[in-house]
Amino acid sequence: MQFRRAQTQDLNALVVLQNKNSIMLDAALDTSEGFLSSAFTAEDFAAINNDAAIIVCVDEQSDREGGRLLGFVCASTPAFNQRAGLPAAMLARFEQINFAGGKMADRPCVITGPVCVDKESRGSGIFSRLYQALFQQLSQLYPGRFELAVALVSTSNPRSLAAHKKIGMVEVDQFVFNDKTYNTIAMAIAPSVG
Repeated sequence: MQFRRAQTQDLNALVVLQNKNSIMLDAALDTSEGFLSSAFTAEDFAAINNDAAIIVCVDEQSDREGGRLLGFVCASTPAFNQRAGLPAAMLARFEQINFAGGKMADRPCVITGPVCVDKESRGSGIFSRLYQALFQQLSQLYPGRFELAVALVSTSNPRSLAAHKKIGMVEVDQFVFNDKTYNTIAMAIAPSVG
């Protein structure tokens, strides 16, 4: 398995993996193993990757050029997220949230998500390794720029919430948007050494 920043050749595979796991695109989706609430296009993924980064996990042994996509995690800036209703609603609450020694509104953060691991590869450690690779990539691309990683997870997605907690994220807020309840979760990003 290889963990690396997404490339142009990965964009369509990102859409395919997202679409297989998006409740927005398949209301009958079995959500017991987690789900995505996104419906991004290849152009949307390219914009996210250009804003901060998308890390992919690929199976290099696959016959597919560039490898078979096993998972991905997106990261984008708060400014980028102001254009969409749900993340903008989360960001509007940062002034009221204290975490890791100060108001979240005053701390440089990166918004993570969506994150998705192919069903056949779940439970293999890819989720945590995607985040490790993401934090390493962000520290190389933007040294010292981000202190916190923040994500939002639907309360109806306990599997995702548990996976995020396992890597050290904690719930810092809960809010309602369009009659659905979401948790804001966060963690301090440890500075990279060496």
